[in-house]
Amino acid sequence: MTTTFDTLKQIKAWPSSSATPVPFSTNAPAAYCMPWCLQPRNNTMSFPIPPVLDQPASILQSDKETRGLMTFNSSSAVVESAGTVIIYWPSLILTLIPVEEFGSCFVVQFIQGKENVLIIVVHKDHQQGIHIGNNPLEGAKWQELKGTNYFSTNRSISSTTVVWHASAKMAVYQIYKQDNSSFGNPAPVVSANPDFRGCVVTPEVTKILNESQSWQESIRSCQKQNLNLISISSEALQNKSAKICVETTPSKRGSERVAAR
Repeated sequence: MTTTFDTLKQIKAWPSSSATPVPFSTNAPAAYCMPWCLQPRNNTMSFPIPPVLDQPASILQSDKETRGLMTFNSSSAVVESAGTVIIYWPSLILTLIPVEEFGSCFVVQFIQGKENVLIIVVHKDHQQGIHIGNNPLEGAKWQELKGTNYFSTNRSISSTTVVWHASAKMAVYQIYKQDNSSFGNPAPVVSANPDFRGCVVTPEVTKILNESQSWQESIRSCQKQNLNLISISSEALQNKSAKICVETTPSKRGSERVAAR
């Protein structure tokens, strides 16, 4: 199932396999514990560092080999680690999101009485396709994260909103500022599955039927699996279906039918 922001506003919680569901509230800040700060990592991951504050920063790193504080090198805005990485300014501590755990849809909560800023980090090839609520991101001022293929941009918000990408994954942070103090965290992930139709709350099921069948036989085969024979109604859906075929189909192609739920 996909949804736009108008529908998503009705959702009260987003369950996670390793985190307590987060209540949806626009009246007060909430403390989030997302999967990336709960799960131990076995492999080294890349953590792009967004330019949140125009101040010198330090890196708090904790994994099997490295524990401690190191100075942030502005010539390389990325940290490689198999553990947790936190960037530290005198007025802000922010847990970083590794590229391998980027998502495609996030909810960013608005807190009254504070300057609310969202930060987006995305690959340089995927700056198009980002939406805030129902509207495409326009007029973004992108800043290169040195030593990486990633760029970041900031955007002030005036209400709770959803940030999603139509075709790629990204990272989104929510930052709140008041006077000389700031606090923030990674925005809660609603979905890790990009979809051109909106924010995926429940990913659809798509299967490739390998047998060569007539149209009527294909419909019956799909129905036996509680699926529907897919109907291509747009170029975007055709491209998405073709990508699924490439990713999931063995070397033999040409006679398959695509079923979806």
